[in-house]
Amino acid sequence: MMFSNIQVLQAAAAYSVVGLHLVDSWNNYTGAHFGYSIDFPGGFNGLFFVISGFVNAEATRNRATKPLEFIRKRLVRIIPLYWALSVAIFITTLFGLKTLGIETPDLRRLILSLFFLPTFENGVLVSPTLFVGWTLNFQVLFYLLFGLALSLEQYVCKEITLSTCIAILYILSMIIKWPELGYYSDELLLGFVLGLLISRLHCGCPSFLERIRLGIFGTCLAIGSVFLVGTALISTGVLLQHQHAFIAIAGAMMVFGAIGLEAKGMVMRRKVVLLQGAASYSIFLVHPLILQFAGKAMILTGLNVTIPGTLIGYGGTLALVSITGTAIHLYIERPVSEVLRPKPSSAPLSKFSGLRRRA
Repeated sequence: MMFSNIQVLQAAAAYSVVGLHLVDSWNNYTGAHFGYSIDFPGGFNGLFFVISGFVNAEATRNRATKPLEFIRKRLVRIIPLYWALSVAIFITTLFGLKTLGIETPDLRRLILSLFFLPTFENGVLVSPTLFVGWTLNFQVLFYLLFGLALSLEQYVCKEITLSTCIAILYILSMIIKWPELGYYSDELLLGFVLGLLISRLHCGCPSFLERIRLGIFGTCLAIGSVFLVGTALISTGVLLQHQHAFIAIAGAMMVFGAIGLEAKGMVMRRKVVLLQGAASYSIFLVHPLILQFAGKAMILTGLNVTIPGTLIGYGGTLALVSITGTAIHLYIERPVSEVLRPKPSSAPLSKFSGLRRRA
């Protein structure tokens, strides 16, 4: 079942990350000469994780989905484009190009990136070859844990299995001081659990959700959005220490509000917006390369000499990100996924589940 409002949130999450990296470009590259930096300590990736938890729970609701089939289907969705871009970046470094800050070829980093494993050098975490791929490390971990939860679903619900596994990782990270365990005990994993819980509420308590007024869902979406941006902007002290947990909570409020509005008939129907949501993965992966290319073009042409020119350049960059990401989704990502996707071995038990969307 497709949720149009969730696709809108996917687009918003992708473009918020693009905007964050434009801020980085302003601070360190295209706008650094102005002498004015924008402090933006946080990020928005927690929203992706809540959406992922919700969407995967909904996709397997009322289906006897095999764990290995689920994992394979999800990996086929994310691997081809990520591997292609990572290998392409590695190849550019072989020719002496500095792509995304990588000055020399690093085969070990590439291999670990391709297998969705964190890279540590002398105990210090370094980014994957394609630096936004660090989120995919957590995404693949979620797929594996979710597959385990599916295999145990006849004995215990998925939410408990996933929560238990994450709690075990967190406890082990405090006992065993391995950097890898510390990496995989990040509070961002809470977002996956919250997404599952929202799905459980959506399908398990439809009558309860129907009694909630439209304005409450809209308020949840608005407060979650403000909370997400505010947490990313002004986190200090305890807020900064547990920023990822707060971002996951904010993302959960947004997802809850979005599905509630859709259940009440408040559905986004603009195809161009929905297409951006469908293409959010391609946009997310390709945008660092587009930003680097556009940034160099702005400097070479002198467009970034003035603030108006820089802003015009950023507008063109966003347009290029949108066009390129959408084209890659339509003509590369989606066709490849269709070819590689495993054939479903089970049919849904019922045509409809949960709340029905109103026309």
